[in-house]
Amino acid sequence: MAQNTCDKVKCKLTKLIGTGKTLLESELPTLRDVLRYGLFLRRIEENNQNLRLTSEKLWTSVKYLWQKANPLIPIISYKKGKERIIYDWKKAYNLASALRFGTSNRATASIGTALLKAAKDAGFLKDHILDKHLALDHKKIERSKQRVMNVCKERHNNEVKKEGIQCIMFDGRKDLTKTVVYGNDGKSYPREIKEDHYSVCSEPGGKYLFHFVNNSEEREARTPAEHIAEQLYDWIIAHGIENQLIAIGGDSTNLNTGWKGGIIQFLEKKLGFKLIWIICALHTNELPLRHLMLALDGKTLSENRFSGNIGKLINIATNLPILTCIPQLDFVVDLIHLEKEVVD
Repeated sequence: MAQNTCDKVKCKLTKLIGTGKTLLESELPTLRDVLRYGLFLRRIEENNQNLRLTSEKLWTSVKYLWQKANPLIPIISYKKGKERIIYDWKKAYNLASALRFGTSNRATASIGTALLKAAKDAGFLKDHILDKHLALDHKKIERSKQRVMNVCKERHNNEVKKEGIQCIMFDGRKDLTKTVVYGNDGKSYPREIKEDHYSVCSEPGGKYLFHFVNNSEEREARTPAEHIAEQLYDWIIAHGIENQLIAIGGDSTNLNTGWKGGIIQFLEKKLGFKLIWIICALHTNELPLRHLMLALDGKTLSENRFSGNIGKLINIATNLPILTCIPQLDFVVDLIHLEKEVVD
């Protein structure tokens, strides 16, 4: 009967932290590493029900690794070390809440409740505190998150006004975003929609400033470029950096750099002065190669389909035989000779 009980305990602990495993001498062990090493020791021992003997071996191994890493690391006493391992072993099931979820509000509430209960069981909280006072729910977590975000937002805005910003960089990306839509029956349904997200940071340092969505439904401007320029302009005015801003940067797409209808051009009109443009040249540099491929192989049919013979071979390139001997190509025009000073 005792053996069956022991097997059930080990089975639960294995689901929680993993199977038994020896300690690595190349790194300091975590709590999970110590518990997994305990499972390993109890599996190879004949009398694997004696937790105190296991804790002695565990503490000896952990202490050796700590002192090997740095002899100056303060080590608790032998007795306290064993007691701590026994306590962690018995209370390891309180970690289940942390391993069940990701980082949602409900997950945070469950982890927090388990932590407070473990603290009370360990004697860190007074006995007269009732368990119902320790329980957390996802609504409490949501309200606490909102308070923290408001404090961080206010602190961030104060730092921006105090330090000032001379250059901002922006970039956008279209991706799928989880949202909730309401049907004709009044019920809500989870959906994924494609949104155009823009992120803005300051330079030098690449410090995050804010982000926004280029939503066509909420857009009052005539063009997407003008709408994005309005978002940037409103944030600049709201934080009072219009007199400090001297440069702006982004990709060299026509949406950003168009001389008549680009984002930067609209922003300069709203600010009333010119900015230094810091433009990424990668998009510009790829245009000659893109036109060369269009001339040699034709246009693309979609994001992963091609009309030319070369492009059609890309999807089956891994199945083609490897050419170990590449024949020499005869060029009609000689290659440009570069001097050694230029190459070096």
